[in-house]
Amino acid sequence: MAKKKSKPFRINSGVAADPNPIDAPEAKSDSDNKIGVNLRYFQRRQECFSDWVKDDLKAFSNWVGKMSSRTEGQITANTGTCHAHQGKTKQLPADVSPDVKMYNLDVGAKARVHGFFLGSHFYLVWLDRNHAILKG
Repeated sequence: MAKKKSKPFRINSGVAADPNPIDAPEAKSDSDNKIGVNLRYFQRRQECFSDWVKDDLKAFSNWVGKMSSRTEGQITANTGTCHAHQGKTKQLPADVSPDVKMYNLDVGAKARVHGFFLGSHFYLVWLDRNHAILKG
């Protein structure tokens, strides 16, 4: 009996399959929830994981583990590794309000990620190994 071929699974990063807009008033987290990293609004056209070297990827894995053991308040209180965006931010994904507070977080010694908190999630929007996101 011949096996049926299944359709290939494809992910179209940066394009939401169903609209689910994020507005700033909704972007308040429950202070007791530990944070998970979510890639729903990830924009790979800025930078992709394939641009990162092995040490950066290892640091990212460690960073995800650290995020899952902390709350939003604990993360944002550490101003040595978490910085709120000041002034102009690059083009946000279509479903994200410009009123959402964006942060850049240090990942290891060199790399950064940019995104926002909503509920018990940090929505990672951009990777920033070369610190280019907030440059003029």
